[in-house]
Amino acid sequence: MSNILIPTMSAGQILSSDGTSRIASPTGTSGQFLVADSTNSSGLSWSSFAQTGAIKQIYRTAVTATTSSVEITNISSKPREIYVDVWATSVSGSAATTSNLQVTFNQDSTSNAYSSKGFHIRSTAPVIGSYEFNNTASIILANNTQTVVLWNSGGPTYIQMRIHNASSTSQHKVCTVMARKAESSGSFTWGMANWRNTNAITSIKLDFSGVGGITAGSVVSVYGGTV
Repeated sequence: MSNILIPTMSAGQILSSDGTSRIASPTGTSGQFLVADSTNSSGLSWSSFAQTGAIKQIYRTAVTATTSSVEITNISSKPREIYVDVWATSVSGSAATTSNLQVTFNQDSTSNAYSSKGFHIRSTAPVIGSYEFNNTASIILANNTQTVVLWNSGGPTYIQMRIHNASSTSQHKVCTVMARKAESSGSFTWGMANWRNTNAITSIKLDFSGVGGITAGSVVSVYGGTV
């Protein structure tokens, strides 16, 4: 082995051959993997995992102190479908005042931009209330004027909003919402919402000020994809 000439090496390089001479294949970037590549003289190359059509995380924040709003900006990948997950450990206020979670897209808060409709059920009763808001400045998820209180000082709440056709520039944006609150009696909320705008969604704002904000330990995650 003493007569083998080894090129000058650096961290992560791999010794290969072109069939005649030994070649030090350069280091790839973080997260890449090594693949066979007949177009390269070394027979090797580094590649990144293709996520075509996959749902991937594009945003995540863990709340460390009471937060009244979370805004996700620069959604530059323009995913066709966007999923917003909210895991709220609790809310700051003791109960909802006039509204619960409110959602806006692309900082659009015009008075006739959104509509939302849904219902709320509990294990102790069938549908205990429904809500409908038209020509509003945001998507409103639950409201205690109709006895639909999704957020209060009880157990943690999980919400998932699915935004359909988020990247479309010719269609209004339709959303479906599911929420589940962990409490002794159990509760479930389901709804649909519409943003009357044909722009692609590039930012999302979640406003929790109607319940005094979400508390430390809450997590907001956003996923996007082409499926």
